[in-house]
Amino acid sequence: MKVILIDKFAFNRSQLTTQKGLYLSDCDCACPIDGVIVPVLSLPITLYLELTPACNNRCPGCSNLYAAERSFCPPSLTGDQWQTLIAQFAPHVHHIKLTGGEPTLHPNFGAIVSALNAHNISFAVFTNARWSDPECVLDTLCAAPVCDGLLISLHGPDAATHEAFTGVPGSFAETVVNIRRAVAAGLNVAASLVVTRHNWEQIETTLSLSLDLGVNHLVCNRWIGTPQLNLAPDPAQLREVVAKVEALRVAKKPIRFGNCIPQCFKLSSSTGCTAGASSATIDPWGRVRPCNHVPLIAGDLWIQSLEEIWHGEVMRHWRDMVPDACTACPVFATCHGGCRAQALLAGTEQDPLIEMPFPLPTPESEMRLWSGLRPVAQFTSCEDQEQLLLIHKSQVAIAPATLHALIPSLDGSLTLQQIQQSYGDAAVDWVGSLAQAGLVIWE
Repeated sequence: MKVILIDKFAFNRSQLTTQKGLYLSDCDCACPIDGVIVPVLSLPITLYLELTPACNNRCPGCSNLYAAERSFCPPSLTGDQWQTLIAQFAPHVHHIKLTGGEPTLHPNFGAIVSALNAHNISFAVFTNARWSDPECVLDTLCAAPVCDGLLISLHGPDAATHEAFTGVPGSFAETVVNIRRAVAAGLNVAASLVVTRHNWEQIETTLSLSLDLGVNHLVCNRWIGTPQLNLAPDPAQLREVVAKVEALRVAKKPIRFGNCIPQCFKLSSSTGCTAGASSATIDPWGRVRPCNHVPLIAGDLWIQSLEEIWHGEVMRHWRDMVPDACTACPVFATCHGGCRAQALLAGTEQDPLIEMPFPLPTPESEMRLWSGLRPVAQFTSCEDQEQLLLIHKSQVAIAPATLHALIPSLDGSLTLQQIQQSYGDAAVDWVGSLAQAGLVIWE
């Protein structure tokens, strides 16, 4: 990212519009910032809590591992048990993603939300919005100041397309009604689309519906699962999807990718996954997995500590699942070697979308900003393994050692011009990257 400072008279406020700054924490990982590799943290800062295997949709492409065996699953953790685990995580976890199944179907959902609120841990809820008691769900979330909002599944612009994925007649109308209710309640709502062979041509119309319903953005997720289900669009179709999303972003539309698409498949704004480096999943019975898409059980929190599991053999094996060719790639810090979960599910040695050699990179992006803007940090900082991390919800950035002294001044006290004069052009470029990622806002 190259920042060019301009004077006040040339300043156009539309140039401050950023994509990620609008978003709740809705991606599958803590994303890398400005091409810097996120190290393996001493403990995860983000956790997916799969509260329950229960769900009232019947999606054939459900990413939850136990979806096909829900009727045979043992009882999930009780509300008290989840609260016990949350208390253990509270000192080091910065963000929680409540998922399932359908998380609101847990009989103690309200108590779990209250526990997160009591420990001041921010969280987002991944939901299908088919709530038996919408008023109760919305009241519970509105009463929790640490709730970042909802990521609601919306798999097409009409009932036929949406229900081709959910498998439940009438689910589209119910979801649409409850999206409107959540928006009217003042919650931050995003829509989530899993791209399949049924809806790959309907990205723009789904975005239009989402915006009509009042959501603040649409997340497009590459479908991850076993090839036998025949749900994924073919490579040519997926490339068209990527091109469409990028064209909409250029037009300043609120849309983004939610999981990893290798840059060698098609250059895009997608960023790589750091599951196992800064995030992990806990299933409905307290077992830890590196990613919510994979069946690798790394340990059991009722037997082992999270620290022991995090640094154990299964997690180390997961982290090593990066193709050798990827580590030498010029955009490895952005892509992180594709999706390891899809490689496991497809039975391949690497993400099936990986293509070599990598195409020539695009020119460095530019951001034109008024020199009088004053950056204000939206992150908290902490040291981890001799590195200074900047953390906002599930996003993490590494502060360059040469710029540690600048961080206390990201409080609105300095203009960009003053930062440039005191710390140089590299500092302004770095601040611009933080702003683009939503870790800095302007005063």
